[in-house]
This record gives sequence, C-alpha cells and structure tokens, in this order.
Amino acid sequence: MSEQATIQTNDLPWKLVVHQRPDTDALACLWGARRFVVPAGTEPYICFVEAGSTLPPEDCEGFNVLYMDVGGGPCDQHGKGLARASSFQLLAREYGFANDPGIRHILELTVASDNVERLNPLNMHYYFKGLPHLLRDPATQEIDWAGVVDRAFEVLDVFYGMHLSQANSRKEWLDKGRAKRLGNGVQIGSIWWNPGLREAAFEEGMDVVMWTNSRSKKRMEVGIQVGRNSPVTLEQVAFMLRKAEAAKRGIELSDEQAAAIGECMEVPTWFLHDSKRLILSGSRSKRLLPEECTLLEAIEIRDILVATLEKLPRRSR
Repeated sequence: MSEQATIQTNDLPWKLVVHQRPDTDALACLWGARRFVVPAGTEPYICFVEAGSTLPPEDCEGFNVLYMDVGGGPCDQHGKGLARASSFQLLAREYGFANDPGIRHILELTVASDNVERLNPLNMHYYFKGLPHLLRDPATQEIDWAGVVDRAFEVLDVFYGMHLSQANSRKEWLDKGRAKRLGNGVQIGSIWWNPGLREAAFEEGMDVVMWTNSRSKKRMEVGIQVGRNSPVTLEQVAFMLRKAEAAKRGIELSDEQAAAIGECMEVPTWFLHDSKRLILSGSRSKRLLPEECTLLEAIEIRDILVATLEKLPRRSR
C-alpha cells in the first residue's frame, strides 16, 4: 500500500476501510473516523480488506476512501518503529482530535491492547473480543460483523460521552468547588448546588466531598461521601450531625440513637450508609418532606464535617 493511504475529495461519500476481523484498535478507528472525520449527518460505508491490501480502484471511484490499521499509510502504526502506538492514535493526530478530552481513555486502551499489555479482565477490550462469538447467524455460524461494529460504536459513544463529561466537570470543579486540606492530611471538597461535580472532586484528590443540591434552605438536600481510595469513615460525622439536628429541633437524642447505622428514627433527616462512607439528607431516590429537611445551614454542616475529621489521626505518607 502506498504511504498516501487516504483518498479525499470534497462532497463525496466516504468509505472507511480496516482489516478483516477488526480488533479493538480497528474498531476504534472506525468509530473515530465516523465521529471526527466524516461530515456530520452523513453515514460512511464500512469496508474490510485483507491486511496489507486495498480496495479495487473501481470501488474507490466516487468516494473519499480512508484506510486505517490495514498495514501502511499515515493511519497505521505497523512497521514504523513507534513505541507504544496505535493506529487510532495516529488517526487522532492526523485529523486533529488527539487532544479531545473525551478520547483520552479510548486512546490509551487502543495503545495498551495493540501492544499486548495487561488489561483488567472487565475492560471493554474483552467485550469487543467477545462480540464475534455472540453475534453469529444461528444457521451458518457466520459472524455478523456489521452488528459487531454497531455494538462497538454504541459502547464507544457511551465511554466518550462519559469521559468528556468528566473532563468538563473537572474544569467546573476548579471554578466552583472549594478544597480544604486539614492538618492531618485529610482533604475535604465542598460543592454548593453542584452535586454532579463530586466525581471530579475525587479525581482531584479529595478524601471526602460534601455537596448540596439547592439554594433553597427549605428543600436543601445534602450528601457527604468518601472517595473510593480513602480510608476515612463517617460514623462520627453522622453522630455529630444528628446531635446538632436534634438540638435545632429541641429533641433529646441519646448517644446510641445518634450512632445508628442507616436511618435514625428519632432524626430521620440524616441517613448513614452501611459502609459508613456515605451520609445523605435526602436524595433523588428518597425525597424528604419539607419538614424533614435539615434545619442546619450548609456552612454549619461543613463546619461539623471539618471539626470532626480534624480529630482523625495524621495520615501516613
């Protein structure tokens, strides 16, 4: 195949070409070309050829033809002596979407899988490998490659959208979030009225994140959660919040009642998850009645959180 593996003319339909029995890298190339290269609103033709070969010249007439991961050309890494590369990586560079934050993890997946690196057994690479075994004609046992491509596109669309949203959330967290590092090393993130930013806060290193869902004190819901990799637990925070809530409401609350796992029947405002890593005062799955919503101000809740976690032992480095 010649080095100029892309034949393009304006306003013509597209043919996207990869090798037969496409692997993760080739499937990602097809997906990336359809999303970032082919003009919006047009559906490309997808073609499979033997590695190292091209379509017959007559099949290229009247089309923009883009070869990827077939052996040769600017969108194939084989034979170029590149370290940790993939054809999807070269495609992204060639067509200017390599810095799109939504493809970072997809790009890394193609590099890792194409270089036979160790992957999590639940990685979507193995989903792609399993699709040809699942999508077969019951009578002939022939693989439905069009179905494989459609399923792969659906999964990649989901992952792209999720990672793009996370990248945007990280930027928003830096603008709207508040971070506080305690003397013992515990990092607390606060997000007023933006609960969707908590994953971004965890990615930025927060051990514990507190969020509220509303500016209205009458309907304010609150969540406090520990990050997956943090050893912090919240049972003492829940205890102190329940005590403070009871005091606001003029309720006598014993230490045993305040320490309850799950719902505290006397002060149902504050729920402590069995894991002791999540506290909720209302949520999307359980809406509180107006009279059940917390009487504490958001800043009071944060002060209790900080004061309680400050008493934890210093974290070892």
